Amino acid sequence: MRASEELYRKVIESANDGVAIVKGDRHVFVNQRFLDIFGYERPEEVIGKPISMMVHKDDKEMVLEFNLKRQKGEPVPSRYVFKGVRENGAPIFVEVSATRISYEGEPASLVFMRDVTERRWLEDALKRSRDFYLTLFEELPTMIWRLASDGMCDYVNRAWLDFTGRTLEQEMGDGWIQCIHPEDLAEFKEGLLDALANREAVSREVRALRRDGQWRWILLVAKPFAGLEGEFSGYIGACYDITERKQEEEHLHLQATHDPLTALPNRRLLQDRLQVAFAQAARKGSKVAVIMVDLDDFKLVNDEFGHRAGDEILVEVAQRLKGIIRAGDTVARLGGDEFVIVLPEMGSARVAQRVARRIIGTFKEPFRWRGKEISLTPSLGLSIFPDHGGEAEDLIQKADQALYRAKAQGGNRVVLFRPDKPTLGTGSP
Repeated sequence: MRASEELYRKVIESANDGVAIVKGDRHVFVNQRFLDIFGYERPEEVIGKPISMMVHKDDKEMVLEFNLKRQKGEPVPSRYVFKGVRENGAPIFVEVSATRISYEGEPASLVFMRDVTERRWLEDALKRSRDFYLTLFEELPTMIWRLASDGMCDYVNRAWLDFTGRTLEQEMGDGWIQCIHPEDLAEFKEGLLDALANREAVSREVRALRRDGQWRWILLVAKPFAGLEGEFSGYIGACYDITERKQEEEHLHLQATHDPLTALPNRRLLQDRLQVAFAQAARKGSKVAVIMVDLDDFKLVNDEFGHRAGDEILVEVAQRLKGIIRAGDTVARLGGDEFVIVLPEMGSARVAQRVARRIIGTFKEPFRWRGKEISLTPSLGLSIFPDHGGEAEDLIQKADQALYRAKAQGGNRVVLFRPDKPTLGTGSP
């Protein structure tokens, strides 16, 4: 028995944690690590002394109450942190794990202690830093948001709430993404999940609903942040209203791809539309019709009525052409009085010719300008993909060649491109 007790004592003395036995409110045993934690040199300085001598006044009542209740067998926390006092008066923070035992036939407390002062100071410093930045975030005009490691939102600032018009409670969890446009939401969530899985930065442009009911373009950017141990703890992000920038980009794109007078696609966008139509037709085994339209003797209109009248008539021509085609078709203006119509998914050249005759038919009604009637007729040239080629510019050129043959035959007609023999017009309707 004596050998066993000696072994236990050696184990306790060599433990990394401070160990004490408290009977009543006084220490009856402490190990060397306990003395080191509180800055004492000899056990005699502590044995028989009240535990209150090592507890800061801020936590003295709590520690004494827990010790008394534990020895009485009443429920108390088995683990807690209290503010202690070293022998030289310096404050420390001690983490306690205690249990009730019997010592010399009477109830006592077996207490294990660990100095967590450095950790507590770090936690306090982080808390102060967090409080500082949260205060700063609340005053920023930029929308700030934070996600926990599971991707759920646990913070948005006042600027965010001012933008959405919602409450903080409504934005928590996954509520914060409810303001994102339904057409953008699925892609945004997928990108966010990928970023969470790979701990990558986030940068997304989406439309979000502002409190006044307007959809605004916002840029969401975020980076992962780490916890005390360097572990991934979530994302901190910001949002910027980029609606004006997007509108400017859209305006520049419109200028680059559309005719300024008629707002129809220009040659650049026409080329893109043709490539898409050709690719789809190749997959489906269908045809694409390219119709070149030119107004007969349009120069006379400009000469007699002026360029302003000519411009207004060109706008009306664009509207009439758009009124004939299907939703998936394209009407483009190349310049002057030249237009191109793209008809994807045509079954045959005859179907395209019927559409061309309808186009000619829309010019039967005279144009009106300042009370005057102006009659115009069109000439049309028609080429077919893949019958006449596979490149956009090639099909446009062949439709243009057919157009000139239509004009040579008197205009007001459509001519189908034929490379092997003279092209015959179909005549006016």
